[in-house]
Amino acid sequence: MDFPATGPTAEGAATDETDIPDSARVVPVQLDGESGAVALITSDDSSCVRDITCLMADTFISFGRGLENTVVYEDKSNSRVPKYAFKIMLWKQGYDPSSDPVRTPLPWTQDLAGDEKKSYHLWISTKASGGIRINGQMLDSSDPKKPFGPSKNWTKLYDEDELLVWGDSNEQTTLKVTCLWGGSCSERKDKHLELAPPQAGKGARRRLPADRKAHPGRLQQTCREAPADQGRRNGGQGAPPANRV
Repeated sequence: MDFPATGPTAEGAATDETDIPDSARVVPVQLDGESGAVALITSDDSSCVRDITCLMADTFISFGRGLENTVVYEDKSNSRVPKYAFKIMLWKQGYDPSSDPVRTPLPWTQDLAGDEKKSYHLWISTKASGGIRINGQMLDSSDPKKPFGPSKNWTKLYDEDELLVWGDSNEQTTLKVTCLWGGSCSERKDKHLELAPPQAGKGARRRLPADRKAHPGRLQQTCREAPADQGRRNGGQGAPPANRV
């Protein structure tokens, strides 16, 4: 399995101050035959956009205003939520998140030993044009004009991480991550982001099995470039850039 590449740190201040009513909500994808969840992403109390609730009950989710996401933000005119805000994937070395759950039960439905359970982590990437911030640290977007292309910047998520997916000088859209299973349940010990190392070759882009791509919003090509379990740091600082996607 090839690994995604990383990119340079990007800086920039937001300039989009459009005043858009805060009236949207999202509808989590319900997957038949699957139970439990590994994470919950919700609006932070300080967020200018409220009532976002994104339950991760599969090995991969994507969120934003774009109809191709697995979790779609319903107010398409609210630019304070990017079209392709983030993708989150459960992964560890040797695990294929595209495996058919009928033949290979989802990891959190199995009775795994403690060390084995902790070896699974949540990884996040973004296609938002200005990137996103995790606890104030920049996570760059890769080729945001091609939302179906490979995601090259992946970093680990931890419990209680804060995602800033849009912001200007007056307000920000911030989300809180609650990890419910696996190694990501621990709190982040270092504010810097642990990124996957540079990609040695072209990333594998496998399609989901037929019974797992029934939902029209499921991304079929971009979620299979598994991040490496060792990384480097990305310590970008500064104000959040605007995401116009």
